Amino acid sequence: MLTLLMKLGLSEKEARVYLALLELAKDTAINIAAKAKMPRATVYVMLDKLIHSGLASQVTESGKTFFIAEDPHELDRLITTQINELEQRRTSLSDSIQQLIALYNRQQDKPAVRYYEGEEGLIALDSYRLNTGAVNDKSEVYAFSNFDALEDIFPNRRKKSVDDRVNRGVKSNVIYSRKEGPIPPKENKKLLREGCWVPESYMPFMGSVGVHPWGVKIYEFGGSKKRGILIEDDRIAEMVRSLFRLAWLGAEHINKNDARH
Repeated sequence: MLTLLMKLGLSEKEARVYLALLELAKDTAINIAAKAKMPRATVYVMLDKLIHSGLASQVTESGKTFFIAEDPHELDRLITTQINELEQRRTSLSDSIQQLIALYNRQQDKPAVRYYEGEEGLIALDSYRLNTGAVNDKSEVYAFSNFDALEDIFPNRRKKSVDDRVNRGVKSNVIYSRKEGPIPPKENKKLLREGCWVPESYMPFMGSVGVHPWGVKIYEFGGSKKRGILIEDDRIAEMVRSLFRLAWLGAEHINKNDARH
């Protein structure tokens, strides 16, 4: 019952006092405090809130103050009040939304840059904007990545990230290093990925750079702290994408030279 009352909007202390009052039906603050196992001063505050909410009332008899539990059907009225308040907030938002959008649009010409730190921070960076419609089936992502570092740091998260991308039908183009060498083309095809392997000496960094249609995600694992940077700007994304295409030509050249040896 305590959990139910809290879901209906009462605080834990309000719920405990209300339940105690329901069992006692009508009693003094001292006895209610004993029943609820709470300090009397706290109980007085909670009773005042319950009276204000219409869930309790008080009477004075022979100079003593008694508190009375109101019918639990009043809880339904409490929910109705909350619904009305939410509707009023919705109306207020509707009245102001265009002004807020105007303020937001003023900033659209400026890149948004965010910094993330620690494992949880990088997980947040990884999932950013994946469920907002910003990435669709026709989108492609581009990446420079040290696969060994990703596997060491985020083995489970990397698999989930790849599975999510494949389920959305998003193609990946990646220049990667990997101690075991190139990934078989059949595996890349299954994962909607076009990959170009290079030896780690050509990409001597512990991390990854992901280029999306709307921005760039940078992950860095080499220092004492794992960290990441998000640059949210489509023009910067296009610039890095152009650099990726140039790097791809270089990576293909490296592969051809390695094949000759």
